[in-house]
Amino acid sequence: MIFYHCKNNVWIDVIKKLWDYTSIEYIDDWYYEMAEYIPDSLLETDYYDKDDFEYLAETDFRTLKLCYKESNIVLSKIFRLIFEIGTLEIYGKLENYSVVTLKKLLEIIELMKKEKIKLLDEKPFLRYKYSEYGGWGERFNGQEISILLKNV
Repeated sequence: MIFYHCKNNVWIDVIKKLWDYTSIEYIDDWYYEMAEYIPDSLLETDYYDKDDFEYLAETDFRTLKLCYKESNIVLSKIFRLIFEIGTLEIYGKLENYSVVTLKKLLEIIELMKKEKIKLLDEKPFLRYKYSEYGGWGERFNGQEISILLKNV
């Protein structure tokens, strides 16, 4: 995590929230919460207004905003791309293997390779079929396979 210029504990909650995408029943719940946590949202906001944040506490706002400011810009790009993968086709049936989201995933992979960030092994994902649940697939606990959350 040195790449991100912040202590591991600062990232743990954000990483957990990103992984919630794989296990949450209603993706729009994830969407609204995650929208408050992604760097783009926090960095464009000058001050904390409790009316603007339903999920993010003021202390977390300040900590994350400072951390995002000091982090490599690649982090913001990866978080935004993950958010886009989860939301681009949020209210529709995914068809033709969701080419749009696959392109976003490839962008993440290329960024990670370029920055020498370790990629997850794809094997745990192979048991999930695109054909399940209108292309959304079977829910699973992604935190269990996270490289960063394994030892937390």
